[in-house]
Amino acid sequence: MKVYHARTTKGDGKSFVVDSLRNNDLYLGFGVISIEEKDFKVRTINECKESASVGTLTSIRRFKEDDIIFIPKLPDNQHAVICIVGSDYPSCYEHQPGKVENINHRIKLKKVYGLEKEIHLKSLNLKRYKGSAYQQPLLNMNNLIKEDIMEMVDLLQDEKVSRFEESNIHELMSSNVSKMVNDFRSEIDRLSPVGKMSFEALCREVIEFEGYEYVRRNHYNKTGGDADLVFRKDVSQTSLFEAGETILLVQVKKHKVGSTSDLKAVKQIIDIRKSEPDYNGALGCVITLADFDNEAIELAEEHHIKLINGEEFTKMLIKVSLERLDLEINT
Repeated sequence: MKVYHARTTKGDGKSFVVDSLRNNDLYLGFGVISIEEKDFKVRTINECKESASVGTLTSIRRFKEDDIIFIPKLPDNQHAVICIVGSDYPSCYEHQPGKVENINHRIKLKKVYGLEKEIHLKSLNLKRYKGSAYQQPLLNMNNLIKEDIMEMVDLLQDEKVSRFEESNIHELMSSNVSKMVNDFRSEIDRLSPVGKMSFEALCREVIEFEGYEYVRRNHYNKTGGDADLVFRKDVSQTSLFEAGETILLVQVKKHKVGSTSDLKAVKQIIDIRKSEPDYNGALGCVITLADFDNEAIELAEEHHIKLINGEEFTKMLIKVSLERLDLEINT
């Protein structure tokens, strides 16, 4: 599937183009002769007194069913429409002479989105779109914006989204933070579960940054209890009203992004706390790169065990990384 960028008339023919789109017909200009003519480019340049860029319209000959055509500044200058080609060339094409401003190249469409101003050019989904890069009548779009527009079409077709409104600065910031979290989470997903450069090592890094002292790893009993990491913390260092130390037992589950972690890890923490007298009052935590299913969440709440899913952990890791960088800069 290809994604094309098309430009239409700025003049009197604009209303004609919009009205035609409502009938699933797209009309493009420079239509003195048919695209089917072998000398289309040369004759069009001569007769329309235009630059060689009109030759890009020959891309119509490569149209396939379900190809996408993105057209900015329709139905007005702040919005765009997205068209779905109805069939393969040549059946999708017809030359119809005599239209206003030589808008004679008719493309038969399957679907048109955006005619009611549902697609704003300043939508967050189009933040990578640069109109100045597409001055020719018809061009293939580059990979990044192509992917964005294909994603928009998927959302529209699945009826998950009906409008792409103008975005504000806060939405832009939130979107970029979400992208950073998702990208970092994917990088972590490629690490090994254990070792010096591993998901477990990152978990230890985050917990130690919170003031805990690492004690040991792989502490387990013979009945299913297990703690991948054990930490201690002298609470008198952080509280004027408490003394002694806190033990933290951590289960680390490097389950794949997009999957779920079940209640097994929660049960392992519960079991190790019950079987070890020294750990009866220990804090419990399960960290996963994935998400938790409902059973795990309910059991953890019942036994006061902290659950940290992949998104939350990645945000914690980013925070630790930034604070460490700040410390390095200021020392």
